[in-house]
Amino acid sequence: MLKVNRTSTNKDKLYPIHLQYTWNRNTLTKQTGLSCRACDWNAKGNGNKGCVKSSYGPDYIRVNKQLMALLAEYDGKIFEYHQKHPNQLNSDAIRAILHDKPITRSDDGKDFVDFGEQYLKNEHSRNKIGISTLKNGLSSFKIFRQFLSERGLATCGTNSIYIGDLSEQMIDDYINYRRNTKGNSDETINHALTPVIKAITDAANQGLADKTTALNISKMRIAIRPQLDEEQKKDVERHLTQEQITNLIEYYKNCKEPRRKEYLEIFFFAYYACGLRCVDAMTLRWSDIDMEKKELRKILIKTTKRHTIPLNEQAIQILNAWKGRHQKFVFGLLSDDFNLNNTEALYLRRNSVEQSINQSLKVVGEKLGLDFSLTMHVARHSFAIHALNSGISLYVVSRLLGHSSTTITEQVYAKYLPETLAEEVSKLKFESLMTTD
Repeated sequence: MLKVNRTSTNKDKLYPIHLQYTWNRNTLTKQTGLSCRACDWNAKGNGNKGCVKSSYGPDYIRVNKQLMALLAEYDGKIFEYHQKHPNQLNSDAIRAILHDKPITRSDDGKDFVDFGEQYLKNEHSRNKIGISTLKNGLSSFKIFRQFLSERGLATCGTNSIYIGDLSEQMIDDYINYRRNTKGNSDETINHALTPVIKAITDAANQGLADKTTALNISKMRIAIRPQLDEEQKKDVERHLTQEQITNLIEYYKNCKEPRRKEYLEIFFFAYYACGLRCVDAMTLRWSDIDMEKKELRKILIKTTKRHTIPLNEQAIQILNAWKGRHQKFVFGLLSDDFNLNNTEALYLRRNSVEQSINQSLKVVGEKLGLDFSLTMHVARHSFAIHALNSGISLYVVSRLLGHSSTTITEQVYAKYLPETLAEEVSKLKFESLMTTD
């Protein structure tokens, strides 16, 4: 190829001639030490390999022979390496050959998909992921193999690549493959990217992959616009008015069934603790509570984000009542030796606990004459609506609920905002434009 600046070609300038190779969409070049004018280069000559024209001058045959000899030399070196090291040819190796340097692979010639699958198995053996996460991850890598094979991108065997060959462009192609060929939703694609991202990140930490490439790939998840389905919209309608809260407190005071009374205390704690989700009440540890600062600090199970909220006196009273009952988990809904990193066991236990509490709360709701089922999630909605109608800003309510963005909060509670917004606007003072007679 002729290395020419196409936007400002000088007809009298001599431009360098390079050998050019393409591997996994990477363009690799080798200087030949030869040059010619742009008008003397025939890019389609010599079977599209390129050659100089006769207009080059009387030496054009000799120059073309030199180019062919160099091309044959480096084609031979690349082929020889491939013969000696089957399935290990990559961009790094070709670049080293073209620059006459020792051939080394930073990835030690390791298969990326095998590496990723082994990473998942190791994480599972350490109880860092559950069996369902392991199976889903292995299934994702199976489809990734299929993608590499179908698109002809495999560099390690027929359906995998070397660690060093993974690139941002390949991940872009994989996203389009999942979306257009497999018909996957953006949420599904993000789940499929997770094991790939974790594997390349681990490889980079071990020095087997380029850290910049790994970092860029880790940022390639698709941004999801929060969507609210009809069931969620309907669910928001199930909240308690202040009068119904008062009636529920009265019922609690007169309740003679110990276990139901405990469930009601957990419900009210979730309500007072800024709409805490049931799973976060279930996994709440005494170590998450700072009684002196009156704060709750924990990693939320759903979002895996650190969450800090103030605890009001009502929440503190409930915590004081539960002191000494259980050593590790505040409400004793999990055994002290329960491993919160075991996602599968946590999922099963959460379903069981939530079902038991909600069955008991449903009976209470029926006795109070509610026209909807009383559940733990009602406590969350009731707090949010009470907070908004009390004049707390949407941003603050969103933070207290632990939402990932105010967009979600606004979508869920949009119909309850006008009253609050009107009150906020009424606080603003403006000078009048018009005068009245």
